[in-house]
Amino acid sequence: MTEFQRKLRILDFIPNNFTKKELFKILNNIDISLAIVDENQNILFANQQLLNLGGFSNLKGEKCKNSFCSNISCPCLAMSDENSSKTTKTRFIKKDGTFAIVNVIAHKLDFNNKECTLIFVIDITEEEELKKHQDLIIKEKSIAEEKALKEAEKFEFLFENMGDVQYLLNIKGDFIKVNKKTLTHLGYSKEELLSMSVFDINQSQTIFNFNYLIENIKNGKNLLFETNHVTKKGEIKTVEIVSSYINLDDEDYVFNSVRDITLRKNLEHDLLISKEKAQESERLKSAFLNNISHQIRTPLNGILGFADILENNFTDLTLEKRKEYFNIIRNSGNKLLQTVEDILEVSKLNCGLPKLKSDSFALKINLERLIDEMKETYLNNNNTFCFEIDPDLETMMIKTDNNMLMRVLKSLVDNAFKFNTNNIIKLIVQNKNEHLLFSVQDNGEGIPEKYIDSIFDPFTQTEHTLKQAINGTGLGLTIAKNLVNCLGGELKVENLPEKGSRFYFAIPFKVKNPLEKTGNLDAYKKPLMCKTILIAEDDLLTYMLLETKLKQEGCNLVHALNGKEAIEYFKSNKRIDLIIMDINMPIMDGLEAAQVIRKINDKIPILAHSAFVHNEYKDNYYKYGFSDFLNKPTDTRRLIETIITCFKN
Repeated sequence: MTEFQRKLRILDFIPNNFTKKELFKILNNIDISLAIVDENQNILFANQQLLNLGGFSNLKGEKCKNSFCSNISCPCLAMSDENSSKTTKTRFIKKDGTFAIVNVIAHKLDFNNKECTLIFVIDITEEEELKKHQDLIIKEKSIAEEKALKEAEKFEFLFENMGDVQYLLNIKGDFIKVNKKTLTHLGYSKEELLSMSVFDINQSQTIFNFNYLIENIKNGKNLLFETNHVTKKGEIKTVEIVSSYINLDDEDYVFNSVRDITLRKNLEHDLLISKEKAQESERLKSAFLNNISHQIRTPLNGILGFADILENNFTDLTLEKRKEYFNIIRNSGNKLLQTVEDILEVSKLNCGLPKLKSDSFALKINLERLIDEMKETYLNNNNTFCFEIDPDLETMMIKTDNNMLMRVLKSLVDNAFKFNTNNIIKLIVQNKNEHLLFSVQDNGEGIPEKYIDSIFDPFTQTEHTLKQAINGTGLGLTIAKNLVNCLGGELKVENLPEKGSRFYFAIPFKVKNPLEKTGNLDAYKKPLMCKTILIAEDDLLTYMLLETKLKQEGCNLVHALNGKEAIEYFKSNKRIDLIIMDINMPIMDGLEAAQVIRKINDKIPILAHSAFVHNEYKDNYYKYGFSDFLNKPTDTRRLIETIITCFKN
């Protein structure tokens, strides 16, 4: 029998006829904390031991749930109707707000003919703390053991499944442990690697280097270094390795974490090359701008300089000198125009390939005209020019974009003339499998190998051009390649086996009605004598140029300053044979004027005359009813031929 049970049996000997005072005195001397509460949880009595436990002075008249009970676990509420006892472990709330862990025993009894509950409170705080401490020790030990097991499992899992290659080496460099990633990385099986050493897979590792590595990591250092691994298939991979020292069971090991950085190294290499290319591009662009400045100022110097000489010394100069100076001015103007066209062409190509325009023209005649221009331009280079064309193409009318094709050939022939002196230059045109094959070749020194792969890149040739002091923007071949792509071909270059170089391309074409075998440039020429031409032009200088050129052909001219005047002159003069219409004019522009005139007469030839020369503008002119287009500036030959063609059509 426990001490508590012995003390509890005293209650069995307390008579029911004791007065309240006598009962409270007996209960107050029992060495157990106790209290009596009625059915409404009012405290009728609390002995001194209970007051001492809770730090209370008096609890009479208080409710147990407001004093020391945990409200929801109050034992007097949990008692059954039977005359039995019930033990509950709960928290005993003290007056200062702290609490003790107690066993509460509730016992039903009759007191002064009232049903009450006698509550015993036994402090078990120390026992609970001791038990808790013991449980904690046991739990911590269990947790430590479980943690150690989990750490071992975690290490094994991480070792096997981490993204990096990981392996363990002994101090001889032999593989002791490898993970799955190592097998994938090197291409060996686990059994193969465990029979190998690190020297078998490391391209640059030596015993001396490995010993040096061990000495350093023994001092507690982690070493980071790069090397190359050789796989089973002989593939070389660049890797980054972190090595650290481990001592297990008094044995020294080297733990290695390896990361494949082959891709990163390749990207770094590509980035370095891109940076060098960008720097080279900037340098070449700077050279290009300097060259453009040179190409603009040089012909301007010729134009302005010789114009000044002619103005001040015209009467003193011989007829031959005047012609010479006028030719210099004309050639300088053509060079300046070519420079401007190159710049505009590059700008246009940067916005996308131009639209292909389908023209019908005599191939041989156009090529002969182009050759004559080139020969005249490079008369002093002493080159011999040969033109070869398949017999079936001599009288053939073909259909493709004439301006684009001639621009490409002019660039290639121009390039051949510029870079050759006292050599033979050939333009060869062949009919190959329903394609026109064009070749421009020479027997010069050829193209240096370092330039041949980049010869069509913009700005690349600029440096080459500047070094050789040869005129040109350095954009001709870039433009030519893009235009050939638009025509449906591909411009290529090669050095000939014997000597010289060759540029060539093939484009598809359509055959139109053949020309007479006697057809040549003269077939386009018809007199303009007595033809009446209306010129709508607000710029007087432009009108003067047209007036001078056309009056030499025997034309009668009518001048209108704007579109509105042009309509009035056309209505009042029934003898007008052709109209040359400027596009940009005050009051009424050329587009609107052309539409009005077309409603009056749908047969009269109307030529658009404008500095807006892009294909999209030209296509727009035809929509407004124009017969053809003359770009500004227009040379005399082109002007006369276009007018004759309009009359013929």
